[in-house]
Amino acid sequence: MSRPHNEKALASREEVSAPLSISDDSILSGLPDVMTLEQVASILQISITGARQMCREKYLPSFKCGAQWRVPKAWLIEYISNGGA
Repeated sequence: MSRPHNEKALASREEVSAPLSISDDSILSGLPDVMTLEQVASILQISITGARQMCREKYLPSFKCGAQWRVPKAWLIEYISNGGA
């Protein structure tokens, strides 16, 4: 037995899943041009451990600065705009 879809729920899900456009980076405007994993994890709403694993596996565009991972804001915007791909 299938349930009828709730139109309001579908609309809100589409809003959440809509990719961020390059020009709509207002949520990132107060952040530095190169971010720490803590900042990136907060933006993506994931754990720091998860963000670190994504960097190690080259799923999230990033680079190492010594022993620390860094993510340029432009790369993060592109990553989000592409729907995380």
